[in-house]
Amino acid sequence: MKNEDMIAEIAARAKHIQETNGRYTAFEIFQSKWYARVLFELCQKNPSRFGELKKAIPEISNVVLTSALRGLEERKLITREQFNEIPPHVEYTLTESGLAILPVFYEAIKWEKKYF
Repeated sequence: MKNEDMIAEIAARAKHIQETNGRYTAFEIFQSKWYARVLFELCQKNPSRFGELKKAIPEISNVVLTSALRGLEERKLITREQFNEIPPHVEYTLTESGLAILPVFYEAIKWEKKYF
């Protein structure tokens, strides 16, 4: 896709959002420091347990991680599955729309390698 085509598509989407008083859902995901990071970690190890995510992101608190996971679940980017075993545990898995974000991370990493 050419740059001009991408710019036109972005402009059309922005206009539609403004006209319908919608939200920039895609941007909300990347505005949140933790949404993007949790998705990135799940892209690397899917499914993951809470403790695995906490270990992968040591600077996040339990409360903030829980909030991020709930927000991603509400946006249908991940699913939460509770296992009623001894000991009980929960696994978080990327949904189809969550997996579709993989190319975005891949392109961001390519950009980072090229320019930083």
